[in-house]
Amino acid sequence: QIVDDILGVTADDPTLGKPVGSDVREGKKTLITIKALEDASHEERETIEKALGVQEASTSDIDEAMKVLASTGAIAYAEKVAAEYTENAMSAIAAFPDSEAKRDLLELLEYFTKRSY
Repeated sequence: QIVDDILGVTADDPTLGKPVGSDVREGKKTLITIKALEDASHEERETIEKALGVQEASTSDIDEAMKVLASTGAIAYAEKVAAEYTENAMSAIAAFPDSEAKRDLLELLEYFTKRSY
């Protein structure tokens, strides 16, 4: 889910298959928005809140909010957390004996963490 949230603010519309920033417009409380709101200055927080959950927010408002998500380090933080979860999952899977199911799980994990859409 974290990877999906990252793509939702970093991919382009054609790649994503939905408007970039739609999670912001829909007011989804993702790890990225939570971390950004936590670390944002008062002014940055206002910029996010001007777009977060506001269906009629302008494209400019969404773009500015997404810039704040990046500038606060929230996207980088989410990438780090996703990498840690992936590493933990791989370690857990490594404990199992080699099998087709194990290989399938590792392949699935690789797919979901490296996808770009």
